[in-house]
Amino acid sequence: MEYKKLKFVNVLMIIGIIFFIALCITAFVRPDLLRNNIFELLLLLQIVLGAVIITSSALATKITFQFFFGLMIFSWGIFIFILTEFLPFSLRQSWPCFGLISSICLFLSGYFKYKKMKVGFVFPAIVIFCFSCWYSLFSFKIIKLPFSKIVLLSSPWFLATVAVFLIFYFLVQQKNKNLIIEEDEAEAFSEDE
Repeated sequence: MEYKKLKFVNVLMIIGIIFFIALCITAFVRPDLLRNNIFELLLLLQIVLGAVIITSSALATKITFQFFFGLMIFSWGIFIFILTEFLPFSLRQSWPCFGLISSICLFLSGYFKYKKMKVGFVFPAIVIFCFSCWYSLFSFKIIKLPFSKIVLLSSPWFLATVAVFLIFYFLVQQKNKNLIIEEDEAEAFSEDE
């Protein structure tokens, strides 16, 4: 694989993440600028960058994390567009949806690489999805209790449950080696110019 292709896609990913951060800061600090031409141009550039990264990683580099980031950047841009144009929610209220989108992108990236579901991709995708759904319940005021009270009451149980689940996953992974994702992309990072 050519190092220049890899570097080019990585630079595009960094630019896409910077656009996303700029869009989110703008939406949080100055929501009145969401209908501004500069905001819409940044949003369009983010969507195009995501599409270019997806295409480059699928056709040229074949690197999973680049495909994942391309999907995220593209999907986040589409979501922000739909949110600002059609939905009655603010970005401040709908931020957990970025986690939902990320979990779907992670699942799709694993499927892109292996052409089947792999626990190494599905497990984190499900965890991110569940966390996002949990935060959405509070963000969209489905649960009326303050989030701080829920955290104070449930955090010890939650941490214990996560610890038991991770230990269980580790033990199962030790006995079943096909749960481990072996990256054959390590050589892409060790190549010299």
